[in-house]
Amino acid sequence: FLQGAEGDINPARMREENPNSTTWTGERLADLIIGVIDEIEESPGEEIRGALATARLPLEVQSEAEVRAELADSLKPSEKPTAEEYREVCKNRLWACGKLEALCQPEPDILPAPIQALRIGDLLQLGQPFELFTCFALAERERSSLPNTWVLGCANDLLGYMPYRANFEQHCYAADIAPTIWRRFPFQPEAGDHLVNGLSELAQSLASE
Repeated sequence: FLQGAEGDINPARMREENPNSTTWTGERLADLIIGVIDEIEESPGEEIRGALATARLPLEVQSEAEVRAELADSLKPSEKPTAEEYREVCKNRLWACGKLEALCQPEPDILPAPIQALRIGDLLQLGQPFELFTCFALAERERSSLPNTWVLGCANDLLGYMPYRANFEQHCYAADIAPTIWRRFPFQPEAGDHLVNGLSELAQSLASE
């Protein structure tokens, strides 16, 4: 089983508290697989080729003074905070510490992301380490010259969500909140385009051989 670009896709019954809902999902998937097994055609064997690269993705970096101000604000005492307020304070404190640590890196405004391509005959697998939004994967498949192009997610690492430009304007979870989990600066809106361009270059390098 390979995971695709699932950043903005959820299971049909994800909000049900009944644990049997996962069984329902698994059984539907199994039925689909069983239904096509007999239709699979074997090939005599294909040459396998691969390529690796690093995508340099731009981050929205704050100044050290701004981050230290956020950290100081998170350290202010609060009388009888609720559990939710306490969790929010802890999250903000960890995020500020993570951003301070990032500012000590040689390139704090860049997130290096490993990307890879694997070609087996006319099948091309493009791996990237994000929960990628589907629009990027669809764009990549349209660009590819190979008939079977799969864009895989969470490959060789997990670096968070990769939302598209409109998400930054909407200040959605993937753009604004998710970076706190990974304790890094948010992406700039064009980061997804940089990632897809990197995958396209890998795809072209294998398609042209």
